Amino acid sequence: MTSPAIVAAKLASLEARTRKDKLEADAQELSNVSLQHQLDSALSGPEHSLTYMFYNPVVGVTVVDALMTLDRWSRRMPGKPIEIIFCSPGGSVTDGFALFDFIQELRARGHTITTKCIGMAASMGAILMQAGDERIMTRNSFMLLHEVSSEGTGSLAELSDHLKMVTRFQAKGLDILTERSTISRDDLETRWKKTDFYVDAVEALDLGLIDRIV
Repeated sequence: MTSPAIVAAKLASLEARTRKDKLEADAQELSNVSLQHQLDSALSGPEHSLTYMFYNPVVGVTVVDALMTLDRWSRRMPGKPIEIIFCSPGGSVTDGFALFDFIQELRARGHTITTKCIGMAASMGAILMQAGDERIMTRNSFMLLHEVSSEGTGSLAELSDHLKMVTRFQAKGLDILTERSTISRDDLETRWKKTDFYVDAVEALDLGLIDRIV
């Protein structure tokens, strides 16, 4: 016959093992919850959906971030569709052309690029919108088209050289904006010389500056 002391010891050992098993199970459950939370965060993030939000002026630092991020996505997920959302007041012409050309490189690598305007794509932002395979605007967004600004100062020779470069930049912008649109180069140049040329989503679609409205 087993003594009461031995029975009590066995019960205590069993209870301790049960508590230990429960603590381990609770810890595993917390770990699983944490891992699921991390997975959910990753799956809902921009890198998983390959959606880049360019909610910035077009300047060196914002363009460098876009180039580095988009290049990293391209190397990790070659050939996957990428969406670039623009809400931008525009900015530097040279930085903007750098981003435009890099988007063309992404297309050459096999990525289908969607450019999307929400809010406003102004100036260089409107030019960058033309870089995508498909160009879309939200119903209440606008594009602003206008001449390239000149901020050159210095000697007469320096001003003359600067004016020549601005003229070349402007020609490039006109080529990009009219390449796939129904508006002629001369018409666009005439319109934006008179005043800033605002177009809403419906007008942009009619002019061939975008492919659809969402």
